[in-house]
Amino acid sequence: YIVGKSKPQRSAAAGIASAQTIEDAAAAHPQLPQNSKALTFKSNMATPRTINAYAALGPSKQMVPYTFEAPPLPPAGVEVKVTHCGLCGSDVHLWQSDGGYKDFTAWAAGKDAQICGHEVIGEVTAVGSAVTHVKPGDRAGVGWQNGACHNCEWCLRGDEQLCGSVSCTCCEGNEGGFADYIRVKDGGFVYPIPDACDAAATAPLLCGGQTVWTPLRQQTKAGDRVGILGLGGLGTMAVTFAKALGCEVTALSSSDSKKAQALALGATGRGRSRPRWTVWTRRDGRDADEAGRSGRGRVDDGAGWSG
Repeated sequence: YIVGKSKPQRSAAAGIASAQTIEDAAAAHPQLPQNSKALTFKSNMATPRTINAYAALGPSKQMVPYTFEAPPLPPAGVEVKVTHCGLCGSDVHLWQSDGGYKDFTAWAAGKDAQICGHEVIGEVTAVGSAVTHVKPGDRAGVGWQNGACHNCEWCLRGDEQLCGSVSCTCCEGNEGGFADYIRVKDGGFVYPIPDACDAAATAPLLCGGQTVWTPLRQQTKAGDRVGILGLGGLGTMAVTFAKALGCEVTALSSSDSKKAQALALGATGRGRSRPRWTVWTRRDGRDADEAGRSGRGRVDDGAGWSG
C-alpha cells in the first residue's frame, strides 16, 4: 500500500485560492464559515497538484520515488488522496512491458516513467464543477478504467469497457495509483465506497473482482452449474461470487494444492450438495484445459478424495 501526502503549495497572498486541500484552507483561515468546502474544492480543481509516486523509469527497472505535476482538473474530474492500492497482474505486465502490454505503457506514449496502480481506495479531496455523485471527504475507489465517451452504443447499454474511446487508469501515459494522489479526468469512473468496506479487501474488487463479476452477473442465474478454472486471485473471487449468486460451483485446477481453499470458499454446490472439485490431469504433454476438453480428467464427487 502506498500512503503519503504531498507538500501543500500555498501563497501567503493567495490564501484560499492556492490552498491544496480543504484542511489547508481551514488552517490558514479559521474564520471561514462551515460551507467553505465549496470554496476550497472549486479552487482545487483549477490548481495543479504536485504528486509523489513510485515509478519505473524503464521496463522491469526497480520502482523509485518520482514526483510530477498533475494538471488542473477538468469539470468532470475528481482527485482522490490514495490510502490503499492493490497490485494486479496487469501492473506487472505494464512494468515489464510484456504480454501484449508493450504498446500501452507510458514509455510507448513518450513518457519517461510508468506509474502503475489501478485498484485504488482513498478520500476525495477535489471535484470538478460538473461532478455531483461524490464530494470532498467522501471515500471512493478507482479501477482499471478512467474514461469513456458515454455516447456510443456500448456506453449507452452500460458496457463502457467496450467503448472505442476507453481510457485506462495507468496505461498510455496516465499516472496510476502508486502515489499519494490520483487525478481522474472522467469522474464517472470514481465510485463511492461505503465506510463499512475494509479498504485492503475492497481494492482488488475494482479490477480483478469486476473481471469475474461481470460474466457471472450477465451470464448465470441461481441454480446454474458453474465451473471456475484456476484458483489464483480471480478464481478465488469467482468461486466466492458464484456461491453468493446461488450457483452450484465446481472448482477446477491442474493440481490438488488448493482443494481445501476452494471448498472453504464455497465450491459446495449451493451449500446443499456434496463438494465439487475437479483436477484435470496432464497427459502426453498437453495442458490442463486440453485434458479437460477431452474429458480425460477426474472428479471428486464427495464420496472420497482419490489422490
